Amino acid sequence: MVGILDDYSRAAVAGRVFPTDSSYHSLLTLRQAMERYGRPRVLYTDNDSKFRLTRYQRSRFFIYREETLQGVVETEVGRALRELDVQLLSHLPGNAQAKGKIERFFRFLQERVLDHNQAGSLEELQALVDHWVEEYNTRHINRDTGCTPGERLQPAVTRPLEGSPDDIFCLKEERKVAKDHTFTLDGVIYTLPSEPCLVAFKVQLHIHPGESLRVWHGGRLVAELPHVDKGRLRDAPLTVEQVLEDILPATERRSF
Repeated sequence: MVGILDDYSRAAVAGRVFPTDSSYHSLLTLRQAMERYGRPRVLYTDNDSKFRLTRYQRSRFFIYREETLQGVVETEVGRALRELDVQLLSHLPGNAQAKGKIERFFRFLQERVLDHNQAGSLEELQALVDHWVEEYNTRHINRDTGCTPGERLQPAVTRPLEGSPDDIFCLKEERKVAKDHTFTLDGVIYTLPSEPCLVAFKVQLHIHPGESLRVWHGGRLVAELPHVDKGRLRDAPLTVEQVLEDILPATERRSF
């Protein structure tokens, strides 16, 4: 599960249940929060590798920009936040006190929903979490603030979400177009429309795993193709029980 709290009000501004822990799932949760409440000034996270800048590490989940980061690898989450003009802060390793608010929230959720739920699917579990979060924001009185999170939440302090969410909250890669007007991603060959001719040009791919592949060149969207997620095709879907077995260790603990 991925959750985001507003630090001032303690309101849960997003909460998503996923079968795996990934950068893309963190991006989807950030999208939910910002589409509802706008862009914060700062996003405070733990020290997970999906968030911090790491030197000399290469992976498909990172973007390398030598001219701007001088040997530092930028995570996909960091890239999206930079495009949104949101400052990313990660706490130092071993600083458990820095996660106190979000840890208490997840423990609260675990005890009241996750430990006793009878959901038969991830969709049903998500519906239970959504209902509980709404009740938490509107009815739970926080012992530190003396009021409910909803009463203290101030959406006016955030900024409107600008740009195309589909082209921000995604994974990004570049590929060179071959002579037959195709490119390859993760062993899958994709064919572009014949126009415009992009042979030998590099295109930027905005990837939504298992859903869509948006192809950009020269500041224009030139094609949108179905994305083939080979990992999703290979792996059997996880049951709710399998997800819950590891939900706290795999939980992303985030706060605005």
